[in-house]
Amino acid sequence: MLLFLTDLPLNDSAYTAASGLNDAAFRAYHYALFVRSVYDYYVPVLIVGGLFCNIISVVVLANSDVGGGDNREHPTSTSSLAAQTDDSYDTYLSSRAVADSVFLLCLFAVWLDTVNVSMYTTAGWCQVRRLWVV
Repeated sequence: MLLFLTDLPLNDSAYTAASGLNDAAFRAYHYALFVRSVYDYYVPVLIVGGLFCNIISVVVLANSDVGGGDNREHPTSTSSLAAQTDDSYDTYLSSRAVADSVFLLCLFAVWLDTVNVSMYTTAGWCQVRRLWVV
């Protein structure tokens, strides 16, 4: 019998040692319950914390002025080249933070589906999703 984490109830009143499960199956069931509860609580914390840190990163990188004042106006100076390099790093790291945020939002949609909040069958969501895909 193959059990998925989403198929397990969070209470073990239906599955006890007296219900016919042997000791190994009983331990495996409780391990699966532990993994399920960690998944249910850890993933939202990871998503919220990740989105918060990514937003802070983008704001800090967008407002950073690493190169300094007058050197940016003279393209022949060596410090101007360093300022341009720092700007490209800022752009690269900001785009990575935005891409990570998009991944976290997709992970949130999958997590919602595993806790029985189905966004994919809700009226209106299919139309919004269709606009994103096209």
